[in-house]
Amino acid sequence: MSFGAIHQFHSGTSVGDAITNQMLDLQRRLRSLGYYSEVYSQYIGAGLEERVKPLSAFVERPSTLLLVHHSMGYTAFPTVAQLRVPTVTVFHSITPASFFDDPGMRHHIRLGFGQLHELATRSLFGVADSNHNRQQMYDAGFHTVEVMPVRTDFSEHRTIRAERTTRWHDWLFVGRVVPNKRQLDLVRAHAIHRRSGGVGTLHLVGDLSYTPYVDAVRSEIDRLEAHDHVVVYGKVSQRQLLDRYRDAGLFVCLSEHEGFGVPLLEAMAAGLPVVARDEAAVAETMGGSGGLLTDRDPATAAALVRVIDSDEELRARMIGHQDRRLARLEAFDIDGFLDRVVRRAAGGLTTTSLQVQGPFETSYSLAILNRELALHLDQRSDLEVSIYSTEGPGDYLPSPVDLAAHADATELYERRIAAPVPEVAIRQMFPPRVNDSTAGMTFQYFGWEESRLPRSIVDDFNRHLDGIGTMSSYVKDILGASGVTVPMHVVGVGVHQPDPTATCDAEELSDLRTKRFLHISSAFPRKGVDVLLRGWFETFDDRDDVSLVLKTFPNPHNEVAAQLAELRTEFPNGPHVCWIDRDLDRAQIDGLYRIATAYVHTARGEGFGLPVAEAMLAGVPVISVASTGLGDFVNDETAAVVGHRMAAAASHVSVPGSEWAEPSLEDL
Repeated sequence: MSFGAIHQFHSGTSVGDAITNQMLDLQRRLRSLGYYSEVYSQYIGAGLEERVKPLSAFVERPSTLLLVHHSMGYTAFPTVAQLRVPTVTVFHSITPASFFDDPGMRHHIRLGFGQLHELATRSLFGVADSNHNRQQMYDAGFHTVEVMPVRTDFSEHRTIRAERTTRWHDWLFVGRVVPNKRQLDLVRAHAIHRRSGGVGTLHLVGDLSYTPYVDAVRSEIDRLEAHDHVVVYGKVSQRQLLDRYRDAGLFVCLSEHEGFGVPLLEAMAAGLPVVARDEAAVAETMGGSGGLLTDRDPATAAALVRVIDSDEELRARMIGHQDRRLARLEAFDIDGFLDRVVRRAAGGLTTTSLQVQGPFETSYSLAILNRELALHLDQRSDLEVSIYSTEGPGDYLPSPVDLAAHADATELYERRIAAPVPEVAIRQMFPPRVNDSTAGMTFQYFGWEESRLPRSIVDDFNRHLDGIGTMSSYVKDILGASGVTVPMHVVGVGVHQPDPTATCDAEELSDLRTKRFLHISSAFPRKGVDVLLRGWFETFDDRDDVSLVLKTFPNPHNEVAAQLAELRTEFPNGPHVCWIDRDLDRAQIDGLYRIATAYVHTARGEGFGLPVAEAMLAGVPVISVASTGLGDFVNDETAAVVGHRMAAAASHVSVPGSEWAEPSLEDL
């Protein structure tokens, strides 16, 4: 099938309305792409009579595709639902009825959700303006939902930065004054801010037509005697709105429901630090930037604002992160997306977009797994695979040197620009972060090394994930015992077959002895390097023809330097140690296995134990504990097993009551 006309419909249009603006922009783009395109509506706002046609003028013709924009319920729905043309539903968020007491408002909200369910049975597929709204479409019965941001051009707001000549301390919030926007909490938070020595005024911009809540906000201002420090504007012109962004110091949002959150992005473009509650689509909109609040106490918001307002370095960092987030959004290819929608509607697009999210470009074990996972999934013809670089604390830009070393993975990394909202995401990073995924379905590839999982991680997994693939049966058991309830499956780890011809030319290996014992790890406390070194120095001395080849990398938990210094003081004639504390490429790592007489691993906890498995595949005899994730493949038939006892874990994770496996120094 091919289409000659692509039309749009929404129940109501008005000048300045976000959905109306989007439809007119899409109409312009569709026409430039060669399609006949009109906008239809049940209610046409004043000033739009020449640009929007009445629904009654719609003519059913072959080769016509209709984009039905849907939000609140409306009376003309039966007419739209019975149109005999292929339909794609474009869904804009509906605020739940629980936020409102007004019977009329609640009726139209419920009607809107009911009509969304019916559209799911009549539409080819759906388009949402955020991943949060995509989830609502899935709940309504849609099977396939693409995501197109409601807005990607914020150039007008970027110009505000140049106009700002004074460093202001005022708070700004832009949004309709309704219960879900929680302006009441903003008034209270600002009053706390003032009482604790803060300065500045709170500016509230937004529609005042929902009088019950507007009256409640004004009453709270009266009660707190905050008239001199809170200004309620109502709707303003575009120029007045830009002035408010220019003269504000921070943007503070305590809303409990945002379907996308355009004002958050406008504030970012205007150069304002953004503080917002982690509710609905807020975390997704902020994309790992700004200040995210995880509780609803107005005092918490006030405290965070005080910190940001008084720390210029922090402000600058936040604005830098926000600029990078905005740049990703502005890179979204609307024309390319429209082409994708048309191809899918015509039956020419059957692939699923999948993104691997986490580190991928270094020799860090999680990066290796993410890289290999993405590269192998990319071999499937039914997937469009990309990679997104992010870590537990947030997104980062990979080093050009690291990218150059992995050209095949870098190609997948470049594809991320065209896939900001993939249908499926597989995340692996530490600490795990899952609350801000923009994917339709989000899965965690997960390893854990101790006997308990922090409650915060359990709650996040249960709330935000669709499933978990674990590295070992041990990890799955720990997740279940800790309270994780989402579907889990042991998927193991795809282990690289070391190249038997590889060599390692690391300068640290210049004086190797005949027998070489190899260990590769991060040297985190759970890796048991302290036990390994103690056993090494107690067993051998400098007269023995042995070398310990220790491969680690610099990190805050790597204490090898101090441990070696202490042991060399205690054992002046200690045995030979070759310590490589830096990244090596894949070929050089393979070369280490080639020179090894044996591989030794005394980890207190592993999700799997990738170097142990690689050593086995390389034909290197293994000395290892058989506990935690290692227990899936280390046993008396595959290795020389070091005994262990369970002991209280002393890792940086610090989960109360958690245990790990303490290796037996005597066995080692």
